[in-house]
Amino acid sequence: MIFVDMDGVLCDFITAAFSAHGERFDPEKYPRGEFECEKILGVTTSEFWRRVDFGGEAFWENLDPYPWALDLVKELQQIDRVVIATSPSRSPASYSGKRRWLQKMGMCRIDSMFGAQKWLMSRPGRTLVDDGEHNTTAWTREGGTSILIPQPWNHAESVDSVFEYVLKSFTLSA
Repeated sequence: MIFVDMDGVLCDFITAAFSAHGERFDPEKYPRGEFECEKILGVTTSEFWRRVDFGGEAFWENLDPYPWALDLVKELQQIDRVVIATSPSRSPASYSGKRRWLQKMGMCRIDSMFGAQKWLMSRPGRTLVDDGEHNTTAWTREGGTSILIPQPWNHAESVDSVFEYVLKSFTLSA
């Protein structure tokens, strides 16, 4: 079973979050490895989420998919069963907006798991594809395999193609 994160893996949360704060996201200027973007924006965690949640369901539903998103999910489905694993904010609109995003992308028939404690689903034979080092570390600690998607907010080395990187990671572990 392959668990695939949404924000930072399939869709571009960070650009939308910066925009909600009146800022432009520049990956070249983003401090490598800083997962908490509220620090970069100079706001408290509460203020960060207040502005994101102000966008309601539409904020989440209208996130731009990464160019590789649909092809990646399709290819991973050829390898094993795919489950979308996503951490919603505390706003109920996050749950429904993420669900609507999956529908828009044609992924509404794929199983999904909403919750921050992704590691609870980990066990040998299961793989997590995620951009959060805290998620991949906890997943691996619980016996699963993880693939960290390179993004400015983690310490993974940049790659030319996320799509090829993930697929190659599966062939290397086979």
